[in-house]
Amino acid sequence: MRKIFHSLFTIVILIACDQKSERTSQEDDLTGVDSAKLEMEFSDEKNNVSVYIGFLHKFYGQNDYYVDLYFKNNYSDATNKMLMDARLEVISQDVETRRTKLLDQAARSHLLTNGLDTVLVFNLDQIIVDTVCLTDFEYYEDMIESKFVATYKANLKDDEYIVVSLNAANEGVFNKSPDVFLDSAYLIKVLRLNRLAIENVYSFGVFTHKADTFMYVSFNDYQQNAQNFYLIKNGITVDEHAEDYVILELTPVPLATNSELLYISSDGVPETDNMWTSLVGIDLINNKFEFYSRGRLPYK
Repeated sequence: MRKIFHSLFTIVILIACDQKSERTSQEDDLTGVDSAKLEMEFSDEKNNVSVYIGFLHKFYGQNDYYVDLYFKNNYSDATNKMLMDARLEVISQDVETRRTKLLDQAARSHLLTNGLDTVLVFNLDQIIVDTVCLTDFEYYEDMIESKFVATYKANLKDDEYIVVSLNAANEGVFNKSPDVFLDSAYLIKVLRLNRLAIENVYSFGVFTHKADTFMYVSFNDYQQNAQNFYLIKNGITVDEHAEDYVILELTPVPLATNSELLYISSDGVPETDNMWTSLVGIDLINNKFEFYSRGRLPYK
């Protein structure tokens, strides 16, 4: 019965979103754009089978929401220029921000957009609350940064949600990843056991799975300008990485399996405004971090 529900649910949503997609493609002005080349390039995207996972953010002072977009390939000035040349009308503008619509086919050609036409919306308790359809691709500028985004209209009350592309519903069941909590006494005990310096701890979080207790600890050594983070299982270090950033926090995602827990990692460079999110798995078989590129989980 659950799978039948998901199938009917998917059909209804896809019909609504396909109608919106047709209107968008008809409205976009393709003057001066090699549309045949763009069609060939983003047709490959439709065959790129992966599940998108990320945060849905609310535009400040507006009812619209957005997700960040990634370049399809590595960033280049030439690709960025092509996208900037594909800007259309200004959607909204105030003293601090400006939203500009992008040519749909240009965005699909150069940005990773597969799976974003329809997304499932979960609150931070990992409970599904809505399903929303893509409105536009845009170039969003604010006081701190500028970026390419996909936008959605939604009747939601909070400023931030988790979104998962609709193809994740094919499995029919969503399993919560364990919540992350703070336990300072446990942190001190484990750091002493592993001879790790508590004064360099930037962030940490504890979570339990069945009979096991996991903890991530992110360190920042200000004197050495060195950052690393550890995965600790039942008090013993099982994985560690030296990077040029720190983990700020982990947000659980409801796509856990028997072999992996899944989290959105909020990352950043200490003492800067340089912050971003990434998709991180906790491999329960090999007891290690698993890092996924550009918010994409390979579809299984």
